[in-house]
Amino acid sequence: MVDNQYLVTWTGMDQSYNEDEKNSLEEARQHAQCLSEHGAHCITISDNDGNEYDF
Repeated sequence: MVDNQYLVTWTGMDQSYNEDEKNSLEEARQHAQCLSEHGAHCITISDNDGNEYDF
């Protein structure tokens, strides 16, 4: 059982809303960085408690 999930949300180049769940903060940060490099906008990382994290 995973203690915490991290939700990565972003807006794509086509203005679509997207989200992915990751099992670790490091994995979420890597995913967010990759999305940023590929043109995603409004990227956020948050946990189950609503805390937001930088990437």
